[in-house]
Amino acid sequence: MSDGKWLAGLPILQIPEVTQGRKNPLWMSLPTRLERLRRRSDVSQNWLAKETSVASPIVSRIEANTTRPKVDTVEKLAAGLGVSPIYLAFGPEGGERFRLKTPAYLKNYDEPDPQPGAGVYTERYRGCSERLRSSRERLGLSLRELAAAATVSYQAVLNTENGETVPRVDTIEAIAVALDVAPGWLAYGEDE
Repeated sequence: MSDGKWLAGLPILQIPEVTQGRKNPLWMSLPTRLERLRRRSDVSQNWLAKETSVASPIVSRIEANTTRPKVDTVEKLAAGLGVSPIYLAFGPEGGERFRLKTPAYLKNYDEPDPQPGAGVYTERYRGCSERLRSSRERLGLSLRELAAAATVSYQAVLNTENGETVPRVDTIEAIAVALDVAPGWLAYGEDE
């Protein structure tokens, strides 16, 4: 007989592990969320740009997925639409720590109701540098170790931690995954 497993004289079917694939970064759906929320609000790109002091071409480029916005820009757009910047930047999972891919049938997230013009831009992103520093130090990581773990440049981590630059959403998410914190918390300071 063969080396296979048998139960009551019948072969046991052995199914190889199915590859679950790699989870897409949460920020990747930002262009779709922005356009969908803007259309649900029945406002134009020009209105949103004017309301938020973001250049009109930037709104268009974000929706066309030709640019990755910085966290301050996302916060301004979220305020203009009256939604959470965490939701706009990272979606419904943005307030949670990274976890492996969740099957679609287990997801049950409601999209927020936009309230155009009702939000207030409070520059919550400004505390990002201190949140990054404290999380990195808590884990005992050097700047270079964190950069390697996040697969971003050392300069990006250094400049973000020192508050010298406003990071893009993709950089924040990569650093948050490496630090095992929620990207929304790292970017905007809301509790996990």
